[in-house]
This record gives sequence, structure tokens and C-alpha cells, in this order.
Amino acid sequence: MQNRLFYRRSAMIPDRARLFVLLAATLFLLATGTISRVFAQGATVAEINSIDLQTVRSSGFVLEQAATISVGATCVDDRKTRPISTMAWILDANTRRPVWEFDPDDAKKRGKRLLELKQQVELPAGAYETYYASFLNWQHDWRGRRIGDIVRNVMDEIFDRDDWGSGDEWQEKYEEVRGDLGVNVRTSASARSVQNVNALAKDFLARAFVTATRVGDDSYLVEGFELNRTMDVDIYSIGEIIDDDRYDYAWIINTDSRRRVWEMDSRNTVHAGGADKNRMSRDRVRLPEGKYAVFYTSDGSHSATEWNAPPPYDPVFWGVTVLVRDRDDLRNVSRFEYENVPLANAIVQLRGMRDDEHRSAGFSVSRPTALRIYALGEGRDGRMFDYGWIIDSETRERVWMMEHRYTEHAGGAVKNRLFDDVVELDAGDYEAHYVTDDSHSYGDWNSDRPFDPAAWGMTIVPADPADANRLTPFDPTARASHLAQIVRVGDDEERYSDFTLEKDSRIRVYALGEGVDRTMYDYGWIENSDTGRVVWEMTYRMTEHAGGANKNRMTNTVVMLPKGNYRLYYRSDDSHSYDDWNASPPIDIEYWGITVSRAR
Repeated sequence: MQNRLFYRRSAMIPDRARLFVLLAATLFLLATGTISRVFAQGATVAEINSIDLQTVRSSGFVLEQAATISVGATCVDDRKTRPISTMAWILDANTRRPVWEFDPDDAKKRGKRLLELKQQVELPAGAYETYYASFLNWQHDWRGRRIGDIVRNVMDEIFDRDDWGSGDEWQEKYEEVRGDLGVNVRTSASARSVQNVNALAKDFLARAFVTATRVGDDSYLVEGFELNRTMDVDIYSIGEIIDDDRYDYAWIINTDSRRRVWEMDSRNTVHAGGADKNRMSRDRVRLPEGKYAVFYTSDGSHSATEWNAPPPYDPVFWGVTVLVRDRDDLRNVSRFEYENVPLANAIVQLRGMRDDEHRSAGFSVSRPTALRIYALGEGRDGRMFDYGWIIDSETRERVWMMEHRYTEHAGGAVKNRLFDDVVELDAGDYEAHYVTDDSHSYGDWNSDRPFDPAAWGMTIVPADPADANRLTPFDPTARASHLAQIVRVGDDEERYSDFTLEKDSRIRVYALGEGVDRTMYDYGWIENSDTGRVVWEMTYRMTEHAGGANKNRMTNTVVMLPKGNYRLYYRSDDSHSYDDWNASPPIDIEYWGITVSRAR
């Protein structure tokens, strides 16, 4: 009866009075914030929940106009050094910058193991990507924490007050809370959901001419491009860098000069979100007209295909993207297929070098020619352990050697070194050699491999492909200019070889041996066969270091001998000889001994 009476009386209220009552109620709701909360909730445009461990998931949305969104997220409370790390964030799909992220300091505690955050965010019209990640984070960052937090965490460890437990118990605890984890985005404005976030980056990519993204483990990517005028380009690259060690990173070279015009390192990168090792570079570089190549390399872990720690804010763009400032500038850019080392033109391919290996290749140069030498090897503290060199086949003089000071980092471990430059050689016959020690080589790395592992060794190509016809293979064993030779000498040997000079002649004596404390132990000499007199002898004073161990000694000299009959001798002691070295071998291993030839 009272209800009926109420309805009858309310129906009798004049329209103007009812409007007044409605307006008063509305003002009350606005004053208390109730109506704004109701309207702000609106419809769900992005939602991620119940996420598996070691997973990052995404959901996109597009705002047709500037709007307020309501974001609700629940994450694991990882403010103590525990193995689980969860993250939630929203990325602007056009700028690739985060516009919101879960901040534990703004969140409220929910139970023992969770944090809950509800916020309203003003966003302009545009496309957005929502992410949620749940990962193991054993390398939890202690930096920036108060000393009280650190002491409390240590006490928790000592007295086992850790909610997550130890061993596999944290996995069980995670399964208990997984259903509560997630992020939800709602808005009452005009908006639409997009499940495939890849489509949202189309405006950003509209300015791109190189896109090497979603890069996986053990990758080595190369893209060539040409600019028909000087212009500024934007470089957006995300990778893995720890201190000065680079594992996933990018660089750009001028393909004519072989010089690096830009590279990603610890100095020009900032934290990219997630694990500390996620680094991001946003650079603008002015490049002259010319041809260029973009490189990106990754190691064997932590990449877009399988993260081993919390991912960056922009996991989809792990890799490198190069863009013009204005879309109209794309007409000044063209792409071309670029092969970093054109093996079809290679005159020397000493590649895929393994432990304890020495290989060589001969080549002839018909006219002075510029050669590009691409050599990867192992070196540290100013010394090389896996390296190459080139010698003049007739004089045995070294014309080029891979020295640590002229190399740069080759990716992976710091000891991986690269020489990539042009060397001018005169007409003549040459021998290229490469030697490795007993560890860290192709197929058996004892540390992180280089970015181009198959090229471990030395490759030689003409700097100008048009000069390929100036280079031909050469077989050093076919040379018949030696008057006498005793090489590849082993332990406890004394060998000789006779030769005759029909006239007074200049001869070249090339000898390698062992010498310590000004005394020679493996050495050679020449006797006049008619008189028995020694006319030349290898002494310590006339030798120089022959590479490898300091006791490896070498002489390469020209002497005048009268016509007559001669005998060439070589003697070795009981250790450190060809194929039985007790220390690092010399550079010219195959010539351990003595060689006599006519001098030019």
C-alpha cells in the first residue's frame, strides 16, 4: 500500500519539479564522483588475463577521439627479490612509446602476494597496444632499493618468511594466483578492439624502408639501401646489451668505404623496459648520398621468439627499423640485395676454421689490386690466438697480418675480433695462411660465438668486383725456384741438401728455428762442399720474432755467394718442432727449417 501511494504521489509531481529533482540528483552524483566512475568504466576494449608463466600477451584498441580510459591491473608483488616478475603496460602504436605502465608504488596490496592498481588515463585519439608479461626474473635488480628493504629481504631469506618459497614451490604458488592476474582497459568513448596488434603499427611503418623485427635467436641479418641525396634517417633498434658486452644489436656501414656510420652500443642506448639488459636506441643520423647496409645480429638466447627474462616494452620490434623523417622522402631511397662477402668472387676462402688447424691458399695478382680482407678470429689483451696473414710466396716476406689493434668486436664474446678492410697488393704470387689454437673456434665455441660464425677464418675478395680477372689461384708447391730446401723438420733431426751455383749469385736464405737466451737450438747453415768451410750460419743475433712463442726465431736475408758447390744443413734438438710444438707455433709453420732460393 505504501509503494502504491508513493507512485501515485510521484506521478502527481509537476514536470518542472521532477526536472528539478533529476538535476539535483545528477549534481549530487557528479559531486561525489559516482557518475564519472560509472561512465568512465564503459565497455572493455582490451583484456588479458590468466596468463601462463614465461609468456607475454597483447591486445590492441583504437580510440576514435581523445578519451579517458580506465585501466585495472593485478600483478605479483615482486618488491622483494623473488623469482616471479609480472608487468602490464600500454604502448602508443605510432610512437612506440609507453603511455602507461603498472607502478607497484601506486598499487594497493591484495592478499599476501598480489598488487592491484586502478587508474584513469587521458589519451589522444590513436592506436594502442596493451601488454601483460609474466616471467621468471632470477636476476632481480637491487639497485635503487632502500637499505631497510634489503635488510628485511635478507631476514626473510634467513627465517624462510618468503611467500614464494624455494625450489619448485614458487611454481605452485604462481598457479594459485594466475587466475587473478591480468589487465583490463575500458572506456565509454568511441573505440574498437583489435586482437592483432601487428596491424596497429601501420602508421609508424609507413615511414620505414628497412624493417628487421621479431628477430629470433642466432640470427644474422643484412639489408642494403641506397640514398640518392644526403638526408636524415631515424633508427629505432632494440636489443640485448650488458655493460659493454653486446649480444643482440645493430649497425650500419657505408658499403663503398666499409666504414661504420652508426652502431648500437651501451653509450647510445637507454633501458627498453623489462630486464635491465633490454636496451633501446632512437637515433637520428645524417647520411650522405651513397650505398649502405644495415646489420642485426642476435646470440643464442633472449629474443623475440623466446625471452629468458622480462621482455622490453616493445617486444614486437626487437631488431632494427630505419625510417625517413617524412614519407615523401621514401622516393629518395631504394633497396638492393646486399651480400656482405660475395663468395662467388672470393680468391681465398679459409672459413669454418676449427681447433688446432692451419690452412693456406695461394693466389696470383697480375696487376696492383685492392683486396678486401674479411677475417674473424680470437684475440684479447693485444694478442691474437686465431688469426691470418699473407706472405709473398717468393721472398717469404709478410705483407699483411691480422693484428689485434686493427680489429674490432665481431659480436658475442669480447675476444671475437674482426678485420674488414682493404689492402693494396702489387703484382706477384702470394700465400694466405690462417691458424687456430686449441679452443674457441667454429663449431666448438667456449664462449659466445661471433655474429658471422661460418666466416671464422679469412676470406679475400677483390674490393672492386671488376678486378676479379686480375686474381688467379696459385699452387705454392709447384714453385721450382728453390735451390735447396729443408722444411717441416721434427725433433732430433740433422738433414742436408746440396745445390750448385754456376756463377756468382745473390741468394735468399729464409730460415725458421728455435732460440732462447741468444742461443739457437733449431737452426741451419751453409757449407762450401769443396772446402768444408761454413759460409753462412743462422745466429740468434740475426733473427727476429717469427710469431707465436718468443723462442720462435726467423731470418730472411740475401747474401752473395761465389760460384761453386754447396751443402745446406739443418739441425734440431729434442723438443718444439714441426707437428710437436711445446709452445705456440710460428706464423709460417710449414717452413720450419731452411730454404735457399735465387734472389730477385
